[in-house]
Amino acid sequence: MTSTAASTTASKPPAKAGHFEFLDALRGLAALWVVFFHLTVSDTLPDVDGGGIADIVWNKIFGRGDVGVAMFFVLSGFVICHSLRRGLNDGPEVQSFLVRRVVRLTPPYWAAIVVAIVVHAFAVTVNDQPFAPGGQPLGIGQIISHLFYLQGILDYGYVNDVFWTLTIEMQFYFVLAAFLVAAGWVARRHDQGFRAMVWLGAVLSVAGAMTDLHPQVTFVPVFYSFFLGAMIYWVWAKRIHMAELGVYAAALAGVFAWRPDAFVATSLITGALLVLAGQVGNGLSTWLSAPSFKFLGRISYSLYLVHVPVQGAALDVVVKVMGTGTAAVIIATVVSTIACIIASWMFWWAIERPSVRWATALKRPPAPAAQGASPAGATGMESAARP
Repeated sequence: MTSTAASTTASKPPAKAGHFEFLDALRGLAALWVVFFHLTVSDTLPDVDGGGIADIVWNKIFGRGDVGVAMFFVLSGFVICHSLRRGLNDGPEVQSFLVRRVVRLTPPYWAAIVVAIVVHAFAVTVNDQPFAPGGQPLGIGQIISHLFYLQGILDYGYVNDVFWTLTIEMQFYFVLAAFLVAAGWVARRHDQGFRAMVWLGAVLSVAGAMTDLHPQVTFVPVFYSFFLGAMIYWVWAKRIHMAELGVYAAALAGVFAWRPDAFVATSLITGALLVLAGQVGNGLSTWLSAPSFKFLGRISYSLYLVHVPVQGAALDVVVKVMGTGTAAVIIATVVSTIACIIASWMFWWAIERPSVRWATALKRPPAPAAQGASPAGATGMESAARP
């Protein structure tokens, strides 16, 4: 695009960086929604049916919590592009980013693997069941595959059901990093090269959404969710037009019309919230910034990692004591949720917080701007190549 409209958009100063409180809050709410979802699929609690408010809350609201994962993916696309805003065509910056992400995510993930196995071992001992985390006897191959996020690709059972999303996220980080390096390289050599690369990614992501590949094995069928978050960031950072994002969203809406999927719908709704927050005042930094939302956002990764074994143990205890009547189900829901939040806070404090500090300490300082270089956003190509 070389139109006057493109020049006007590119000439605007880049949006200021800051802490995105709204994204943290959405991540925390998504994690809590997933917690509620796992209540509804637990073998310990009875099914809730018969209509009424209980049916609506349990099945229509809690029972759709699995799509909280779509919220995670859209948010990841936005945040990772922000983290890599200086990394276009910069191999060392991208390498530094990938190392920090691995350091940030992996120690808590490894600790959560241990928690899942230990809790499972205790549960099967108490209930006199076979020891088979992930639905198969635990072996060295399964353990090693988990350590390197390869269990889905190698067809091993997950020792914790939620771990599949981490394997997908890790694939996305490496693919997006390579994509951004390539986009920066093209943008420095061809006018509007960055936009061309964005549209290549958009086409590939929509095509991936139309495949029958399993999302718990490869990121390809859910790549659109990450890429939607990325495109929203590029609109916010003045690198592409809102109209381009609108065309992409319309294409995803077409995918939904062709094959209705709550994951697609949730991705689009999450994206719409991000666009609105980015366009209204300083919504990305101020919306849902109350202390309770900050706390939930802070522990969201830990909550996601450990809630399944903690929830299962809490439900077992309550049901053994109280049975499975209506009152018992309500108490089990409240007790298990509180137990998950407390355990997550402890896990965050002991495991995740040190990992965050370690990753922060590895952050590579930005390279000094070259003397006489044009400021970012001077032209369409400059704004794409120099985030």
